Amino acid sequence: MYGTIGLITIISALLFNLAFYYLINRPSFSKWFHWMFVGVLHLLVCFFSSYFIPKDAFDALFAGNDPYSSTDYLGFSLVNTASALSFYILWMLVVRWKSSNAKTTPFPH
Repeated sequence: MYGTIGLITIISALLFNLAFYYLINRPSFSKWFHWMFVGVLHLLVCFFSSYFIPKDAFDALFAGNDPYSSTDYLGFSLVNTASALSFYILWMLVVRWKSSNAKTTPFPH
């Protein structure tokens, strides 16, 4: 379960970066706030997946008597979201170099 969440976090960071730098790749959409918008979408995906995947798994495992509270799931989701931001930035540094319109977004190299 946690490996799945880790894979979702790492792979979605790569996919969101590839989408921004190569699929969208328009001069009018190459500003730093557009990059941030795509990043926030990535963080929302990671936050909700890391909240609901363990919650649903433990609800099914413990048949309604889940020993973890919603604050436990929230804390885990926030930590995963912080790591998702790190992976998003790392993948950005890897994939942005060959983009024709957004290679200097969010900051010049």
